[in-house]
Amino acid sequence: MPRYFDNAPFQTVAWKRFPNGEILQIPLALAVSDEENDLVVYRFDEKILRENRNIPKIKPLKLAAKLPAIGEEALSIGYYGEYEFPFNSLGNIAMIDKNDDIFSDLTLMPGNSGAPVLNLETGEVLGVTTSVLDLGNETVRYGIAKKSAKLAELMKKL
Repeated sequence: MPRYFDNAPFQTVAWKRFPNGEILQIPLALAVSDEENDLVVYRFDEKILRENRNIPKIKPLKLAAKLPAIGEEALSIGYYGEYEFPFNSLGNIAMIDKNDDIFSDLTLMPGNSGAPVLNLETGEVLGVTTSVLDLGNETVRYGIAKKSAKLAELMKKL
């Protein structure tokens, strides 16, 4: 049974499953949002992190300083629906549009929205998945991610 810190079952949370099967859920608070780019940044409650020693140290991912190259290998990690396991996808950067949105041939599912698109070699965040472009024949789909610089701009507002 998940453990909630404020007994509210419906909230945005980060969670960690331990080897003994216990699931720890940590509430998140909306820190800043950018509706135009469909991005949000959440923050952890520092008091909860300090009071619970069994929460692993949180290590932020590094944001890429530049746009990826066409053909660069990429990885997306997200959670599909209510499943408790990640849906990982490997692919390549297919295109960068005039708005610097990153198009990839990653296989994306509902639940990948908001997931990082990572450089497979360096682990840097290239962008954040926001949508999928389906060309109508169900065989050609592109994942669309906002470049990491958009996320960096949003984080500066904090």
